[in-house]
Amino acid sequence: MTCASRCRGGRAGRKPQRGFIDNESWIASSELVLMYFNQPGVKMWWKLRRGSFNPRFRKFLESSPAPKVVTFVEIMGGSAVTQTSH
Repeated sequence: MTCASRCRGGRAGRKPQRGFIDNESWIASSELVLMYFNQPGVKMWWKLRRGSFNPRFRKFLESSPAPKVVTFVEIMGGSAVTQTSH
């Protein structure tokens, strides 16, 4: 499931405020969304599609810092993989 389908229209940014999910779940979910949002391909896509999301959700994505989660791009690029010698 993509962020666009899970977060369509910015509803994700309001869930903890309305009590739909607990804070711990919200933190984990938002960190995952922000990890994907901060990947290069998604950033390119966002420039083209940001207007189809509500302003509150756009503000949430665009003003939140990138989480310190290893991304797929980093894993594939090798920057997150450490090699050890035996």
